[in-house]
Amino acid sequence: MGKLIKYEFRKTTLSKLIILFFAAAAELLFLIGLFADWEDGFFWGIFLLMACAMFGIFYIGIESILVLSRDLNTKQSYMLFMVPRNSFQILGAKALENLITIAAAGAFFLLIAVIDISLSGIYVDGLNEFMTDMNRILNMFFGNLPTWYEALAFAAEFLLSWFLTITVGYLAVILSCTVLAGKRLSGLISFVLFILLSWLVGTITDYLPELSNLTLNSLLNAGVILLFVVLFNLLSGWILEKKLSV
Repeated sequence: MGKLIKYEFRKTTLSKLIILFFAAAAELLFLIGLFADWEDGFFWGIFLLMACAMFGIFYIGIESILVLSRDLNTKQSYMLFMVPRNSFQILGAKALENLITIAAAGAFFLLIAVIDISLSGIYVDGLNEFMTDMNRILNMFFGNLPTWYEALAFAAEFLLSWFLTITVGYLAVILSCTVLAGKRLSGLISFVLFILLSWLVGTITDYLPELSNLTLNSLLNAGVILLFVVLFNLLSGWILEKKLSV
């Protein structure tokens, strides 16, 4: 399993390096703007860092679906699906690689944001003024500041929600390449199915009871989302086992 995950990481190395390159360039622009009092560089650096974070995490998920589609529609499938591993392991490796990469990217950009906000506040206002401003801003947005475990629970819910979308994308691609292969409008049908399943899961989570404890509420939502992730992955693996012809 470890070798499969390493193989999946290797497939997307170039895109990860490109995202890191643009993030480093944006960070350098931000730092130059901050310490050289260059306002345009400062604000463009912030804008480009935010764009890298949003586009990077979005693209990491989309690329995983595209790689699966390429594996199923090109000769790569002969190499991948004829290794001594079953379809559940192969699909699981793809899912784990994508989940790890998304989590790592989210943590990386969050760390960059914390460092840059801290540098900006300390450089402009000094440490004491910075801490006062940060407390005032956080209290304005959150009322009572969330604890670290409340923040982690919310982050887990957000991460799993995006990962669920990717998992549904896996299922749509697999259906298009197996059950619907060779049929007219197979791509359109699988896309409509992707939209319907995403809507269905979103509707179900909307009807979950609202708990008074923010941590428990986020964990409940994350648990239900994780259940759907497991179910869709099992269904996708079963379809690959029964219907895939390489």
